[in-house]
Amino acid sequence: MGVEGLNGRFMFLKNGLEEFVGKQVSSCSSVDSTWKNSQDGLLLNSRCVLYKSMSEEVSIWGWPLQTSGLLTAEHSFDRSAFYLDECHSQRPQVPNNNHYPS
Repeated sequence: MGVEGLNGRFMFLKNGLEEFVGKQVSSCSSVDSTWKNSQDGLLLNSRCVLYKSMSEEVSIWGWPLQTSGLLTAEHSFDRSAFYLDECHSQRPQVPNNNHYPS
């Protein structure tokens, strides 16, 4: 898929999200977009928040980057993924039954 196809899919997602939440969301592609980087071991990830409210957040994650040349070419990160995270003020309660300790 070329860049134009990816941009079209992203704009479709962005427009659908704006229609759903009733607000403008970040494009994460403009100059004023804020991307945050985090490193977990040798993998470097970047993240941009499209939409955030008191109860939910929608983010787009950048690709893990190869660092220090320690990852081989056989590890391929060529798929796109969107994660929908729900913010909780408290941890969800786990049902108390025989499968879970009290």
